[in-house]
Amino acid sequence: MACDGVWDVLSDQAVIDMVSEHDGNPKEAASAVVMKAYQKGSEDNLTAVTIFLDDIQPSQEAAAKQISGDGRQVTQQVSEEQPQPSSTS
Repeated sequence: MACDGVWDVLSDQAVIDMVSEHDGNPKEAASAVVMKAYQKGSEDNLTAVTIFLDDIQPSQEAAAKQISGDGRQVTQQVSEEQPQPSSTS
């Protein structure tokens, strides 16, 4: 997330690329974005905040829930058993 001083001089993809180079260090990533915008001559406010989210795998129950187009919750059955690979002898 960044203020308009960043977006005045940097593209979305440029910021994504810079942040990706600092994976795991949000402070360094935000600093790099602000410094790059400053170096490119931004004359507006410069602020950036980065947050790295863990790769969270949804539970089967959460994966089974979907929201339909009209906002109703739809739940599908999810098999608790994992398919077993067939053995060839």
